[in-house]
Amino acid sequence: MQTISLDSPAELLASLRSQPSGIHRLLFISGSRSAGKTHWCRQLAVQAQALGLDVAGLVSPPAFEDGRKVAIDLIDLRNSEQRRLAVLSQDGDHALRVCKWAFNLETIQWGNRALDAIQSCQVLILDELGPLELLHASGFASALRLLDSRCALLACAVIRPGLTDRALQYWPWGHVLMLPSRQESA
Repeated sequence: MQTISLDSPAELLASLRSQPSGIHRLLFISGSRSAGKTHWCRQLAVQAQALGLDVAGLVSPPAFEDGRKVAIDLIDLRNSEQRRLAVLSQDGDHALRVCKWAFNLETIQWGNRALDAIQSCQVLILDELGPLELLHASGFASALRLLDSRCALLACAVIRPGLTDRALQYWPWGHVLMLPSRQESA
């Protein structure tokens, strides 16, 4: 596995500024559950936008109730529009269920339309590509096309540790940034 080490999104953006033109970088953000992958991506988006860079893509922050994760939202980074992506699944009928999550198919379609609208950008963030995308070419399938097209100078995709090898099979030019678990970084 091709891993890299960075201390912060700011360090990544600084390296982007010194990157030769025409080079397209792909970085897989990985780490254990609750390592802060989504937080890292959101910080990258904020810092890149503050530098005047064109940022596009999707982030999926958790929604908490009484300190417990009960849902996952989806935010379009181009316009900050937000929708509910998944809720904790009860034993009811759900068209798309992955582990303990019931996914909203309309939100997935909305996310794919947002991704389809991206022709180019300087920073592309995809949080997250999982089994649906990497094993079944479903879910946010439009993200696969974006990564293939190298439409961004910097593309960052959140990938769980168990799927990084699969992602590197698809995109061998990518590199993995493994975030330490919150316990390791404390």
